[in-house]
Amino acid sequence: MLDGNTIYNASFPTCKKERSLHSKTKKQKVLEFRFVPTRTITWEGYLDEDNTTKVGQEIEGNIWLSGSESEGLILGVSFMSNNQIFMNSVHFARMGSKSDSEIVSGLLVTTTLRTDNE
Repeated sequence: MLDGNTIYNASFPTCKKERSLHSKTKKQKVLEFRFVPTRTITWEGYLDEDNTTKVGQEIEGNIWLSGSESEGLILGVSFMSNNQIFMNSVHFARMGSKSDSEIVSGLLVTTTLRTDNE
């Protein structure tokens, strides 16, 4: 979400299994989306210098499985434009509840992981 507006929404099934059972040859799925903000975004805390994207500059977002724990999933999250990465971060999606991570001011990643019986 950017400033309370949804910029990307996806649903997908997950399952628990041992990492040793996961095929090493299977390519990891990356959720990719694009959005065009109506305001500047200042990307701070990732690089030595802050970057600011312009109004109307298309930004690409990527989300992928970075790791897992018994309580949930660790998702990698990145934002880039014109082959420049502005932010690379992680978001912890807690099992059975809503989880929020503010990437930069006004840009929020929200997940809800449901258990099999929900």
